[in-house]
Amino acid sequence: MFWFCLNDLVKIYYNALVLVTYLRGIRMKHILISNDDGIDSIGLIALKRALEGLGALYIVAPESNRSGISKALQMFSLKIKQIVLDDGSIAYAINGTPADSYFIFRYKIFHRDPDLVVSGINLGCNVGVGDILTSGTIGVALEAGLHGVPAIAVSLCVNPEKKLSLTLDDFNVAMRIVRQVAERVLIKGMPHSIHLISINVPENPQGIEITKPAWYVYGDVYVDNGDGTYSAARSKTDIYNNFGESNSDINAVFRKNFISVSYTHLRAHE
Repeated sequence: MFWFCLNDLVKIYYNALVLVTYLRGIRMKHILISNDDGIDSIGLIALKRALEGLGALYIVAPESNRSGISKALQMFSLKIKQIVLDDGSIAYAINGTPADSYFIFRYKIFHRDPDLVVSGINLGCNVGVGDILTSGTIGVALEAGLHGVPAIAVSLCVNPEKKLSLTLDDFNVAMRIVRQVAERVLIKGMPHSIHLISINVPENPQGIEITKPAWYVYGDVYVDNGDGTYSAARSKTDIYNNFGESNSDINAVFRKNFISVSYTHLRAHE
């Protein structure tokens, strides 16, 4: 009996040693989370919750809304402030742009590239070439992609009047999809020659489709303020009246009510 128990203990010890050695060989993944709606956005909290357990999560985002700023960088003094989010997690708020978030994390906080950058969950669609070249949510992901870092942007296609009343439950589908995509990218890497994956999730989606950005550009997006000045209105950029080709992101979201997963590569010759 004594030798039987001793042999069992030896086997347990050996198996544990093998497991520890295996786990030591698995490097912790480091994931940067950002957005353009600002550090206080409910979409940012939803994205963090979606990615929990996939690696070490770092949040760096603008202190206020910087929508429509693309991948612009701030050219004047940039401040970094460590804050505590509503869920108790640590984050860094900057008075810069979404793209600044990548650079600040890469060169001033972490000092090397993350394994993955995920931006969102944006409160509103980012579909078509017009949105891709304008959105700050897309902008930080594009900046990461330009530096060879796997990048995902995720957007919730919600009507503007609903933005202020959103709860975390409204993000459930988007959270599930972005986690699945992020997990796959962390394990297998980005698809060949792809620098950015953009996910757009409509309300009550009926399916999911791999798409490409529609050739959609803005018209007159400015409204008269009545005092001789004009302001760009988001409602003017949300008029997606050109569905594009059958496999476009706009067609998938607005004609089929499908989730769009769109691949973007940045090298024209590939």
